[in-house]
Amino acid sequence: MVDFIGRSVERASGTVDGTITLEFDNCDRIKIHDSSERYESYQIKHGENFYVV
Repeated sequence: MVDFIGRSVERASGTVDGTITLEFDNCDRIKIHDSSERYESYQIKHGENFYVV
């Protein structure tokens, strides 16, 4: 995870099942799976909007 510090997200995408993929400016990618319907898997804050998945 340290490799992502200071990197910019170039692209973000999501799927219906809650999986989110982040692609960074150095072409590295991280994929986060929403593995639980009962508990939050991640949070996204964009400007004034806040999403809990």
